[in-house]
Amino acid sequence: MMNTSTGKFLSWPTLAWQAAGLLALLLGSGCTSVPFRAIEPVPVADMAPAAVRARFEARMPGDFTTENSVVFEFWGRKMAALGWGEVNTAKRHFTVVCLTHVGVKLFEVTGEGDKIQSTFALPEFAQRDEMARAVGEDIRKIYFDRVPSARAEIRKQRKAITYTDKTGDGRIEFVFAGKDGVLVEKRHYRGEDLVATVGFYEYAEKDGRLFPGGVVLKNHEYGY
Repeated sequence: MMNTSTGKFLSWPTLAWQAAGLLALLLGSGCTSVPFRAIEPVPVADMAPAAVRARFEARMPGDFTTENSVVFEFWGRKMAALGWGEVNTAKRHFTVVCLTHVGVKLFEVTGEGDKIQSTFALPEFAQRDEMARAVGEDIRKIYFDRVPSARAEIRKQRKAITYTDKTGDGRIEFVFAGKDGVLVEKRHYRGEDLVATVGFYEYAEKDGRLFPGGVVLKNHEYGY
């Protein structure tokens, strides 16, 4: 649940959407239902894909900080936590810190370019070497690469537009929908294997920028 933000950066999302800003990182047990309202689909026949992409790109925030309430479900247990993050999309930099409600730090992960570093982790996290890397990569999937390139392949369905960008080892599919033509889902593939899906819900606008009130990430590779 994303509550508020301070400092010189834009919020993700804004204070008005604190009740809806639950970020569900579902570790191990799987997601039984999405706790957010899906964007109402509308016919997209009259929407120009290039214009939809350009309009969405113009409304994306650049630098921002976050202060979030987060609910983790992992290994059959649930845990509420607090999160703080700083993101610079131009430099592809982020720092994310997660703490318990009594202030005990669970982990801190930093990313810069292609590098990801776990600067702190409790033993339960540190014992799983792949955890920091997986969390860092998934943070990137949420905050970065939210706009398809101008070279993306385009496929129009009745109520959605899908853009596909090739990557070094696979592809990313961007699904846009709704009357405002916003990103509702990203699908990351390695080869033909779907490794992660990110859903974006309940967008709000602040100072001309768009922020999703809810994000659900499913890591199919690691099963959380």
